[in-house]
Parts: sequence; C-alpha cells; structure tokens
Amino acid sequence: MKVQFRLFIMAVISIFMASCSDDDVQNSVLNIADVEGSWTLSEINSTPVVDLENNGNTDANLMNQTSCFDGMSLDFDTSGNLTVVTSEITFDANTNPSFSCSLRTDSGSYIISGNDLTVTIPVSGSQETETIVVNVQNNMLSFSLTQNGIAQFFNVPSGESFSAINELEFVYLKN
Repeated sequence: MKVQFRLFIMAVISIFMASCSDDDVQNSVLNIADVEGSWTLSEINSTPVVDLENNGNTDANLMNQTSCFDGMSLDFDTSGNLTVVTSEITFDANTNPSFSCSLRTDSGSYIISGNDLTVTIPVSGSQETETIVVNVQNNMLSFSLTQNGIAQFFNVPSGESFSAINELEFVYLKN
C-alpha cells in the first residue's frame, strides 16, 4: 500500500522557523527575509523513540535510523514561491524493513502572517493549504506536530513502528 507522507508541507512550514538574527530570542513576527533561501532537513525527532526498521536500533532522531529523509529540502524565494523536496514512503508488510522511500519535488506558494506560515501545494490533483505556528532561532528552524497533527499529515498502517509516534519535531538548517 502506497502512503504519501505529506512531509513537504511540514518541511515548508518548518523553514519559517529559521532566522538570521544574532540573538537566541524567538522571532514572534517573521518576514520573507527570515526564510528566503535554501534549507536542509537535519533532524526528525520522535516521541516516543521507535525502531523504524525493526532491527533493534532506536534513536530519537529518525534520520539516524533510515536514509528515507536524506535529501529533503526547502527553497523559498522572495516572491512567495517555494520548492520542496520530500520523501514519499511506500509500505509493504511483506518486506523488512516494511517501507521503501523515494524523493519527490513539489512547488507551491507561501505567505507569512506574524509567526504563522501558510503553505499551498498541489497534492494528488488538489490544492492543499495548511497553516502552522513556527518558532525561529538563528539559522535553525523547528516545529513540532502532536498526535493530531501527525494523523493529519501521515497515513500509516496500524502495527507499523511509525504508528507508535505521538510527537515529531522537525529541524531544518539554512544552507
């Protein structure tokens, strides 16, 4: 069964959490200059810690368990356009690990209002629009999804190690 992770929306949203300021204070009002440029996913932290590949290895940072998320990135321009490289995951209970990954590239638009980021990207033939509150510190961005947010963005078959996750933190670094 093929399940598309809507990570590109989360990735896009998370990019707005990075700032070029020299202090460690969270930006409460973002602008395009804060997010313009290219960003690379550096961490996806899971609560609780899970064993994605069912090989006895666990790590809170899912990127240390699998290469599925390597290469995910965001590119924002000053005109409100974005390009997102994200991972698309296919589940197959008859294989070990029970999933395989491929990268896909999507384009869309974004707007910023305060510290809310709204992203619109075509998904499976329709326009998907999501808004999320983001946090910004220096050249790092991060945001968390709780169980409700995870269920909205992920369609994971029950019994998969992914299904035990109730919080994810995404961290991107500016290139």
